[in-house]
Amino acid sequence: MAKLSNFEGSEVITARITITKAGDGLSEPLDLRPVELHTGEEVFVLLRGEVAEVRHKGVKGTDAMARVHVVATNLATLVDGETGAAILASIEADLAEKREADERAAEASAGIQRIWDEDDEDDDGPVSPGLSVVHDDWDEEGDEDE
Repeated sequence: MAKLSNFEGSEVITARITITKAGDGLSEPLDLRPVELHTGEEVFVLLRGEVAEVRHKGVKGTDAMARVHVVATNLATLVDGETGAAILASIEADLAEKREADERAAEASAGIQRIWDEDDEDDDGPVSPGLSVVHDDWDEEGDEDE
């Protein structure tokens, strides 16, 4: 393991990590392999834990519930940026897809319909029923320009 630099004349023998903005954050710092991180440095942290409790909490503005997993974290490590970024990008895509599906479901339950022009490669999104679709490459009669 790497030897850590002294700090203000004192020997540094271990590294720990405290995670903030994670709900209420992690209550106690977790041990890490010796590493020196610097302010402003982007890091990807992998945590291991055990599900200690499962709670259900109401979701604001709905009658639905959220399943809240309370995880007692017992180990943390840093992962390389490429791996961390790939994992997070996948999760972000999944969450965005779920948000869109939830929005469509809410609209459908409110009686709102969206029509998509699946044949248009430059489709900019939903078209509300009763509205005209305007394409830059169409002439005034709605025919494609050559």
